[in-house]
Amino acid sequence: MGWPHVVTRHMAMSQPATARKAGVWATVWNLFFVPAPYLVGIMAILILPGLEDPEMAIFQVADKLLPAAVTGLVMAAIMAAIMSTADSLLLQTGSIASRDLYERFINPNASEKQMVFVSRGLVLAIAVIGYAVALVEPPSVFSIVIFATSVLGSAFLPAYVCAVWWSRANTPGALASIVVGASVAFFWEYAGMVESTQMAPMLTGVVSSSVTMFVVSLATQKISPVPAYIQDAMQVTTTVGPIPKRFLTATEFGLTQEASAIDKALGGRAHDG
Repeated sequence: MGWPHVVTRHMAMSQPATARKAGVWATVWNLFFVPAPYLVGIMAILILPGLEDPEMAIFQVADKLLPAAVTGLVMAAIMAAIMSTADSLLLQTGSIASRDLYERFINPNASEKQMVFVSRGLVLAIAVIGYAVALVEPPSVFSIVIFATSVLGSAFLPAYVCAVWWSRANTPGALASIVVGASVAFFWEYAGMVESTQMAPMLTGVVSSSVTMFVVSLATQKISPVPAYIQDAMQVTTTVGPIPKRFLTATEFGLTQEASAIDKALGGRAHDG
């Protein structure tokens, strides 16, 4: 739940019923997906006890056990997954920079061309930085994934959970929770606190983020109350059953300006689907 590019895919679904089904399918899929790398690692320990680089375990195990053609497919699948994740993160970063930062705080009257320019510029800059780091001092992929998951999970997990399950979670609480959670996890990792305390960065980050969410939300209820329609929706979702028609009919699912062009080209089919 700490990966924004995954959560936003559910948020972008056109109907609540679709999001419910997607949540079920995602849960079932992760029951098989999450243990898979651990199983491959165990196989590598048994089959390749002298493996020098653990991050090559999947490739080496595939090369050892599978025919050459199948090994090629495995490598291609891994590269496809890497590219899919990378482009999702880059595109989301560009969208956040152009929509949530540039248009909202810097230039509210920005044209579509200006926002596209900002988005593309940031995507290019981040891609170049990542490429330079990989060339000069490539870090462990495993370490990067653990660190990113710790920071993102600490920032967003409490906010996601409270937004769905706690009716008093508000905007100031969520913003403060995100900042504190990410900061604590980052500090815990780079200040060497893991070795001295034997506590993972994500644990301390999630705890700090959760406490901040509760304290700030409760302290700011008067100046930033939770809208009544959100509380009503949360009350309904506590029960298992069909989604009430008032939520389906009262909600208008619009498209962003980028998607409007695609919708127009498809003759409105994107909006209907």
